[in-house]
Order: sequence, then C-alpha cells, then structure tokens
Amino acid sequence: MTELDGWLLPAHYGSVESEYRALTGRVGLIDRSALGKVVATGRDRAAFLHGMLTNDIKGLAPGQGCPAAFLDAHGRVKSLLCVYAVDDRLLLELPAGMTERLLQALDHFLISEKVYF
Repeated sequence: MTELDGWLLPAHYGSVESEYRALTGRVGLIDRSALGKVVATGRDRAAFLHGMLTNDIKGLAPGQGCPAAFLDAHGRVKSLLCVYAVDDRLLLELPAGMTERLLQALDHFLISEKVYF
C-alpha cells in the first residue's frame, strides 16, 4: 500500500500479465476515490465551463463525459480533468491536490454567471 494525498491506495496488484488477462477476459474496477472532485450547478454551468475548458462542454448530454484541460492565459496546461454531465449538474474529476487551485482559478473568472461550485 502507498499513501496519496491522505488516501491509502494499493501500490500494485501483483503481476501485470495477470492483471491484463483479468481485464481483457473478464472485468476490471479502478478506484478513483483519491481524485479531486467538483460539482458545478446553476443554469450557466455548461456555458461557463465551455468557455473555460478545452472541450465541448455544452454538447454533453446527461450520461456523457469528456476529457478537458484548463489552460492559463498563455495556453499552458494548468490541469487535466474529466467532465461528466448529469441531468442537473456537471461533475469534474481532476488530479488529487488540484481541487482548491482549480476552484480559485474558476472563481477568478466568474462574474455574473449563475454557476455554483
């Protein structure tokens, strides 16, 4: 076991070949609980995040998701994340330890839009 941002996670599951055979022949499960999570609600959530991230967020239907990046003003990647659409919210999943920085950066650009994180 190893620790990652306060979460105790398996360092490995044994042989890579055995894992590969299990995943390709049966089923696999990935524990993503250590990742940062943000919920976005409000009527402008999709339009606001569409303007802030590098993928088509407005085009996501409930049940769909996509990878995206949050860039700085110079086009440098600040964070890679995944966005998932649910009926009344968007779920953002990002690297552990990046949640607060992303929320502060998004809040900086939030002016009159109805978006709540």
